[in-house]
Amino acid sequence: MPTPFTDQPNCLLVEFDSEIEEAAEPKTLFTVFPPHQRLCYYPSCGPHLLWAVMQLDADLFVFSDKEYRYSSWPSIKNDFKRHGHQLELIELEPGFVQFRSQGKIAMLFWEDNNIVVERLRQTGLQVHHFVGICDGCCEGGNYECVHERPFMRRLMRVAAWEMRYSTDHSRPLQDFDIHTGRGMFHTRKFLDRVRLDQYPTSKGWWPPSMYPEPDASDVPEALFELQGVLVRPNGYRDIDHYEILPKGDMGPTQLDALRPFRTLRGRGRLAEFRVRLRLRGAERRRAMELGIDPDWPDFFDMPGRPVR
Repeated sequence: MPTPFTDQPNCLLVEFDSEIEEAAEPKTLFTVFPPHQRLCYYPSCGPHLLWAVMQLDADLFVFSDKEYRYSSWPSIKNDFKRHGHQLELIELEPGFVQFRSQGKIAMLFWEDNNIVVERLRQTGLQVHHFVGICDGCCEGGNYECVHERPFMRRLMRVAAWEMRYSTDHSRPLQDFDIHTGRGMFHTRKFLDRVRLDQYPTSKGWWPPSMYPEPDASDVPEALFELQGVLVRPNGYRDIDHYEILPKGDMGPTQLDALRPFRTLRGRGRLAEFRVRLRLRGAERRRAMELGIDPDWPDFFDMPGRPVR
């Protein structure tokens, strides 16, 4: 269950697991987030291709994986070394590691994704780029999919009002029926535009989570707009030849940085969405003070495609 959180701004209360291999003694400490401009969050990250994720346009990367054995520090080091990427250890404690690569800081927490999202919310941080690739939901390593409505509602409470969103699968964003089977993740095309309020329930698809789904009234309205897909052009037989098919008006995507997920890990599809929020209350006032239109009326007032 989630542990209590600190009231100190931009700090995390880290509860360590005494069973982690490299643990000395169980202890609790405060970890201060480094100063940053853009934060990228990758839940259920595993040990592979973290160096690829760290090529994205962000300067602080937060990773989470429920157990140390799924993403141990030695396995992460080996993956960076194998692919020729520099890695510097800053701090290693039971339950937590902080490291640097190419001048960027990363923090990995060996705990439930939902606890990490709550830590971000309690410390007032925002996610500018979300990576939801190979989260283990199809392989049995995750009790919920990070793209289903319960987790999405939790994520939207820490999302920046314009957030990049990278994925290799999403039942709501690929629009297939619950009875079709999870294999459809790899064959179904991504929709151009979906609103969060069109997301279907996950009941019957996933077991109930120990973390309650936030009520819709507590979550900002969100619009998902497809910006690009990494595809293999027709006629090309080279398994490593992929091109980015642009879809939106946000400008160049960052899919090229994530290309190794296709070429090295065999992920079937990669897509990037822009997620825009309709803000309310204090966040709306803050956006207006910064000269940002908080309504996006040209998009939110358009009917989105219904999702099963």
